[in-house]
Amino acid sequence: MSEVQTAADVRAQRDAAPRAATDVTVIVRAILATMRVTFLNLFRKPVTVHYPDKERAYPDRYRGLLALVYEKDTGEEACIGCRLCEFVCPPAVI
Repeated sequence: MSEVQTAADVRAQRDAAPRAATDVTVIVRAILATMRVTFLNLFRKPVTVHYPDKERAYPDRYRGLLALVYEKDTGEEACIGCRLCEFVCPPAVI
């Protein structure tokens, strides 16, 4: 016994082909966009600095890295307002 296709089934099959083509187009465009980014970055100058051999050049107004600073005389923390003491406090009281 063969099945009889209704008009709705025929329309669904007819409309599926253009949808599949647009799906493929969207996928190809996405792949090309990501490959474009990859190839643009492929020929850029690397930003890695090999530390012991070469030191990084800092801007003139660079203020240094954040660090927990101690007074040499008393051994207490010298507050510079970086809130680093809050992160290193073991009982999280600060």
